[in-house]
Amino acid sequence: MNKNIIIYRKCHHKCEQCGSIYDLLVHHKDYNRDNNEFNNFMVVCTSCHATIHKRIRNIHKMNYLYNTAANQLTFGFYQPL
Repeated sequence: MNKNIIIYRKCHHKCEQCGSIYDLLVHHKDYNRDNNEFNNFMVVCTSCHATIHKRIRNIHKMNYLYNTAANQLTFGFYQPL
């Protein structure tokens, strides 16, 4: 039996985030496409999948901005008024 069919059956063919039955796909929980362990998969609709990845992009952007500001403070590039 196909692994995707088993994953969809696990969640009763519904998005695990919002319960939608439309436009479902399988998402890697740890964002590592090489980790194909059964417990690493999650079924989500395309809308929830986009939200998940947008959230991750925003976290990376916030980390970049935080690290940049911290580096500027550390190395004296930023002079407070």
